[in-house]
Amino acid sequence: MHVTYIGGYKGTYGMLADLRTVQSSGDRYFEIVNATGCIRDSFQMLDSSTTHVFTVEIYKDGKLLMQGSVSKRYGTVTLSADAITGAVQSGNGTAGITAAMTTVAAAQTITKTS
Repeated sequence: MHVTYIGGYKGTYGMLADLRTVQSSGDRYFEIVNATGCIRDSFQMLDSSTTHVFTVEIYKDGKLLMQGSVSKRYGTVTLSADAITGAVQSGNGTAGITAAMTTVAAAQTITKTS
């Protein structure tokens, strides 16, 4: 997992059976050790900024699987993917997501990367 934001954020990440909670700020990577199934993250901005983009990414073996961004007050990005196959499971943000896994609505973007 990779989270980028100039301000503070909090969230959960990891395997569904072993979610970890974190509160941090700035550009951070969070490793999920021995991931063998669905991995999930849900992070929220801790401030009301609308000028800075809050971005969350899921990587597998250095390859970007999925990315979500939001620039709404106290915005949230939630993503999940299969750690074995790299298949995207779901994703959304405060503005929603389409079935094709890409959307731009209310300054929020979710992207599936192939």
